[in-house]
Amino acid sequence: KLNHTTSETKSLHRSLAQAQERKAQLEDEILAYEERMKKLNMELKKLQGFQQQSELEVQAFDKKLEEMSNQVLRWQEQHQSDLRMLAAKE
Repeated sequence: KLNHTTSETKSLHRSLAQAQERKAQLEDEILAYEERMKKLNMELKKLQGFQQQSELEVQAFDKKLEEMSNQVLRWQEQHQSDLRMLAAKE
């Protein structure tokens, strides 16, 4: 019976060692995963910042384009008015 108990104890010790080894391996994997998630979150925030900046630049460009279009319309209207005045003088 003593041999059986000794054998069982050795088996339990082996199982415990394997479980502890697996636990350490999983902890390492979790740390690596968490580090990767931190890096991905930083990249995501950077990309979101770039996207926001791009959107602001597009809005500014659209506003400038609208201002320029309005200026061209005013010039065209002025030109037409000038042509009508010249025609009226003749």
